[in-house]
Amino acid sequence: MKIRIDYLKAANIALLRSGSQICKSLELDNSDGGDLTNVVAVCTGEYLTESRSVVMAQVSAGATVKVSGIDIKPDYAKVAALTEGKGTSFKITVYADGAEGEKTVVAEENFLIAMMAYDQWLGLTIIPQSITAFITPNHPDVKAMVVKAAEKLKEMTGSGNFTGYQTNNVNEVCMQVAAVFSALHDCGIVYRSLPASFEEIGQRVTLPSEVLRGKLGNCIELTLLFASVLEAAGINSVIIFTEGTRLPRSVARGRLLPIQHER
Repeated sequence: MKIRIDYLKAANIALLRSGSQICKSLELDNSDGGDLTNVVAVCTGEYLTESRSVVMAQVSAGATVKVSGIDIKPDYAKVAALTEGKGTSFKITVYADGAEGEKTVVAEENFLIAMMAYDQWLGLTIIPQSITAFITPNHPDVKAMVVKAAEKLKEMTGSGNFTGYQTNNVNEVCMQVAAVFSALHDCGIVYRSLPASFEEIGQRVTLPSEVLRGKLGNCIELTLLFASVLEAAGINSVIIFTEGTRLPRSVARGRLLPIQHER
C-alpha cells in the first residue's frame, strides 16, 4: 500500500491559528496489495497531536481511497514556543484490522515538515492571507495609540470620538483614518529592513506592539501596525499586495499573488 498526501511543507502558529489545515488530502493506494479490512490511518509527530482516521471497513485490491476523519493538528504549546524554525517530520502509519484488537501495519512513511517560529510569516507562496494573523487590535499598546489618535482627531474635527461607521459619513471615516496616521507619524518610527532570520521563505514579522516600543519597522510591519490601530478604533482594514510590489527576494519567491483579505 502507498500513502499519498498533499500537505503544507511549512507551518507556524500564526498560520494554524488562522484556520489553515496542514493536511489538504490523504489517499491510500492499494494497487499492489490484496483486500484489506478495518483499515485505519494514524498520524504522529514531535510537534503534532496524535490523530486517527475513521475506520474503513474494506479497502479492496487495486483501489485508491480517500481517508476521512484524520485531522493533522499541531501541539499548539510546542509550536507557539518556537523562536527559530525547526525541521521535523511526522509519520503516517496505516493498520489493517484496526477495529479488532490485533493490528497489522500495512504501510508506514515519514514526511518532512518545517515548523517555523511564531513570528515567521511564510510569504506569498504558502497561504499569504495569514499575514492578517499579525494584526493585533486588542494589545494594550495598540489601544493606547487609539487614545493618542483621539487627541489628533479632536484637533482636526473638534471631537475625539471614534464613531467608526455609525454616522454613515465617508468624510468622517476618512478623518478618523487620517488621525490614526498622524498619531503614528508622530511616534517617530524609523524604517529598517528585514529582521534577522535564517529561513529561506517568508520573513520574520515584528509585532505591532514591539514596533511601537522599539520605534523600528519595515513596510509590512508598519502596515500591520496601522491596520491594528484602525481596527482597535472600530475601522475595518484591508491588506493588499499588488503586482509590481517590491518585496525582498526571500518573500517574493514564486508567483506574486495579489491579496485582498478583509478581517
